[in-house]
Amino acid sequence: MLAVLCSKIMAKNGQKKKHIVIRALLIFDLYLRSIQCYYNQVSMTIENLEEKQAMLAAIVENSEDAIISKDLKGRVTSWNKAAERIFGYTEKEMLGQLINIIIPDDRQHEEDMILGLLRQGKQLDHFETIRKTKSGKELIVSLTVSPIKNAGGSVIGASKIARDITRQKQNEERLQMIYSIGKTISAQLDAPNILQKVTDATTRLCGAAFGAFFYNKTDSKGETLTLYTLSGASKEDFADFGIPRNTAVFKATFDGECIVRSDDITKDPRYGKNYPHKGLPEGHLPVVSYLAVPVISQNGVPIGGFFSATPGPGCLPANTKHW
Repeated sequence: MLAVLCSKIMAKNGQKKKHIVIRALLIFDLYLRSIQCYYNQVSMTIENLEEKQAMLAAIVENSEDAIISKDLKGRVTSWNKAAERIFGYTEKEMLGQLINIIIPDDRQHEEDMILGLLRQGKQLDHFETIRKTKSGKELIVSLTVSPIKNAGGSVIGASKIARDITRQKQNEERLQMIYSIGKTISAQLDAPNILQKVTDATTRLCGAAFGAFFYNKTDSKGETLTLYTLSGASKEDFADFGIPRNTAVFKATFDGECIVRSDDITKDPRYGKNYPHKGLPEGHLPVVSYLAVPVISQNGVPIGGFFSATPGPGCLPANTKHW
């Protein structure tokens, strides 16, 4: 193209200006090449940025942790899939809403503290606290909050990573209880005291209002007695009631057949078949949610059972595999 242009110019201006024309054309050619090179670099940069943005978006969307961004007023500007799964709110429900929606009333002051740190350009690392889901359930979470800055370096918002550590904390609590029980056993081989510790720990672990452990023990006369320990209630609460008999509801537990769990034991077909009573005796602690676990000896002989209950329905763990 340049050769054709050069021949036309020389035909018009003569040979004496040939070197000037060629020089000008070479400079023009270099200019065009530099523009083309710059354009190619910009195109590659844009492609790389788009690729990196797509990769970052994929990481955010597929993260197991909730990744949330908000402005300095605390309004949500992004909400990933994990946030939907953990807190129960969809992205559509949360965009533009104040993050305070997932903060319990007694912890609202924490958001003011976090926003204060962000305005100073500071980061908050692994802050353990409580947040609530759409259903009202409270979760233990670990928060890492980082400021988002614009090109000029000014803080314009925050990126928040929330990890649900509820199960981890519950496991730590279980281990602490097991350790405490172990210390009791090591310190004193006192069966009633050990059983009381076990009953207290088990009642707490399954979230029951009260629990009881019934077991058999042979006294000095060779007579078999049914003794029990209680948690969440006093023995006076049961003073006017006899030891539970092997009724239809209790049979599966005392015979060591299986775990019995019910969201509402009063609706169980076996309930109420304990003549002369029809259900709980008058004055008995209210039992609705019900969990009964047989205790089996190493020889496979049922030696008792652990019973836990709450006054309300559906309050005990659905997964009983850990028992």
